Amino acid sequence: MGRLSKVFDTAKAESVPEPEITKARSNEFVNLNFKVTPEMRRKLKQYAAKHDLSLKEVFEAALDFYIEHHP
Repeated sequence: MGRLSKVFDTAKAESVPEPEITKARSNEFVNLNFKVTPEMRRKLKQYAAKHDLSLKEVFEAALDFYIEHHP
C-alpha cells in the first residue's frame, strides 16, 4: 500500500490546477443554438420587425422577464 500512496501523492502534486470560471465580459458573445417550431420563429420575427428589434434583443428581453417573474 505504501507504493500506491506515493503514486497518488505524486499525481496530486503534478496535477494541473483547475482554471477559474469567470463571467464573459458583456461585449463578448457565445453561440446559443436550439430549434423552435416554424410558427414560433415567425412570431419572433414578426414581433421583432414590428418593434424594430433584433431577434437577440427580443430573446434577451423575454428571458429577463421570465426569470424576473418566475424565480
